[in-house]
Amino acid sequence: MRASSLPPLQPHRAHNLPRTPPASMAKPRGNTASHSDMHDACSTLMGYRRHRTLPACARANAYRMATEREMEDTVELVLIRHGETPGNAERRYVGALDQPLSERGRRQAREAGVHPDEELVYVSSMTRSQQTAAIMFPNARQVVVPGVQEMDFGTFAGRTADEMADDDAYRAWVAGNCEGTCPNGESRAEFIERICAAMTAFCHALREQDERRAILVAHGGTMMASLYRMADTRRDYYDWLTGNCGGYRMDVAFPNGSVEFRNIESWGPATQHGRAAGPFGGNA
Repeated sequence: MRASSLPPLQPHRAHNLPRTPPASMAKPRGNTASHSDMHDACSTLMGYRRHRTLPACARANAYRMATEREMEDTVELVLIRHGETPGNAERRYVGALDQPLSERGRRQAREAGVHPDEELVYVSSMTRSQQTAAIMFPNARQVVVPGVQEMDFGTFAGRTADEMADDDAYRAWVAGNCEGTCPNGESRAEFIERICAAMTAFCHALREQDERRAILVAHGGTMMASLYRMADTRRDYYDWLTGNCGGYRMDVAFPNGSVEFRNIESWGPATQHGRAAGPFGGNA
């Protein structure tokens, strides 16, 4: 199945925001601002600091200021899974093995869309991530994000389920919903902790560098682990898996110093775990 095209990539968002919030943001969301924050903002702006009840114009200005603060503090993030590897094609556990793309994987990356105007793309330390990025963003400088590489399957890596049918350790791992520790590898909980720590540091770095938009080419596990823990939409771990060269677009928010993924949109090929294939823009 051909991968759906990557969505048109927009220029970096301007730092100067419109004074009128979009209709979709007609009401405050989440922890955008407390009532007292809005009251103080209104009072300072309109000169009503002594009034308990603010005029409608003052309340509108307070909401506008709170909304603009939230919009200014959001980073757009596009996550892309690498193209197929030989191990993917043979249904092997690849994980920490550093495999290149297969010929089909290279074709998937080309079909997902080539964007020569992109100047910067973030990647994992693994060859398959960097090769996918080089095809899709041929003129972009690549920057490695530490800690976002795929799960370490330990002694299971490089083998298929059929090859391990009589392996007691593998059978026990599968019986435990693949959550236990792989021999000489990671458990799911350890993997999720590593990925979320790395993604949190990455997103805060983007914010501190005033980057309003970023592209990260990584792994299926990277997406599952980070979205399972950090998305504002609750889904099962495997429901976040996407096919090769599929991905997600989201807004990264920073409520109370944490990192949260909002307004998540999916695109790309379907997998056996759920999402239907479709153009970028469908809700994840």
